[in-house]
Amino acid sequence: MTQRTCGNCRWWVRLKHATDAGECRRHAPAASARHADARWTTTWETDFCGEWAEGSITPEQEQELKDYIAAVRELVPDAPQKFIETCKEYGFTPGAAAAHYRNW
Repeated sequence: MTQRTCGNCRWWVRLKHATDAGECRRHAPAASARHADARWTTTWETDFCGEWAEGSITPEQEQELKDYIAAVRELVPDAPQKFIETCKEYGFTPGAAAAHYRNW
């Protein structure tokens, strides 16, 4: 299963000069008490938060997967393994399929 850390989140961009630090691009840059100018939030690769998003799929694919989940849930609400297998057939990674299934 994919670890939900900044390093493999869709919104995280590694800093060019760092090996394990990057910027979270989930929300617009913001000013803070430490920095008067707006900046992206800097995090370590191993950090995590509640807004992690699968980095191996695009936003469009994620919406397609959510739509598919809704349709499957109506038809087969108690079949997680069949759901994950079908998602694999559609090209979604097992981690993405399992993560979205858990979010039902």
